[in-house]
Amino acid sequence: DNLADKSGFPVICGDFNFHIQDKNDFYAKKFVLLYESKGFTQHVTEPTHYGGSTLDLVLTLSSAKDNIPLKNLTVDQNTGTTSDHYLVSFALPVVLKQQKPDQKIVVKDVREYAKIAISEFRENLFFSPINFTNFESVDQAVELYSETVTRILNVHAPYVTKRFNQNRWNSECQNARTEARKAQRKLAKDPSDSELGKLYGEKCIDKSIIIDKTRNRYYDGKLAAAKNDPKKTYRIINHLLDREFGANKLPNESEDSIIAQKFSSFFNEKVHSIYSNIDIKNQEMSLS
Repeated sequence: DNLADKSGFPVICGDFNFHIQDKNDFYAKKFVLLYESKGFTQHVTEPTHYGGSTLDLVLTLSSAKDNIPLKNLTVDQNTGTTSDHYLVSFALPVVLKQQKPDQKIVVKDVREYAKIAISEFRENLFFSPINFTNFESVDQAVELYSETVTRILNVHAPYVTKRFNQNRWNSECQNARTEARKAQRKLAKDPSDSELGKLYGEKCIDKSIIIDKTRNRYYDGKLAAAKNDPKKTYRIINHLLDREFGANKLPNESEDSIIAQKFSSFFNEKVHSIYSNIDIKNQEMSLS
């Protein structure tokens, strides 16, 4: 079902191990009914096994719109190997997908800090040589600190190569976020300074506006490009609604028992807080 719903022109091929040449084979008949019900056509019509069975198949969609033309399909008994299967070969018209000229893709090696298990990271850091070394100089301390933290980060958040679409996140977005973080750090040093608080609030608003406008332009373009492709439109909407990714998000713990305990504590505290507030309100009403 998933494959049939995907966009493009799927080609399914390989050793299916169904004797489809035998019209009385129960399982082969069920398999044929299955792929035909999903709109697929099977192209191999001669034996692909030395025992005379047709086991190796090539399936494509049947409809004229989704069909991809196969050419020169042959079954060669001389494979040059010890396999008991014959070689099935065919030609497909393939067009390499080129990057759209308006897409600006940047490839970077980044660490996925959000995936770090904080408790384990802290434990590794606590029991590292940093806490058990008598430093003779500042340079030695800095060097050991750098080496140790890098080594631990390589375990918890190794570098991964990612592609960034600058139409969705550009230098303007990055600069706006940097300015907001600078204002936040200044405010953290002097939380009582109302001017710094005002500045931080303004920078946050600027950041939100710039990022929202950039992402809106990006997704407006994607939806416009997918106007006549319902499947592609559906995938974009699914991504925006977080249906695919949100369903797989789990709390950042390695053991299920710890997750269960945290949920239990959270809801217990929530219930106690609600009851406490109710008691306080009742007391206030009785006094009034």
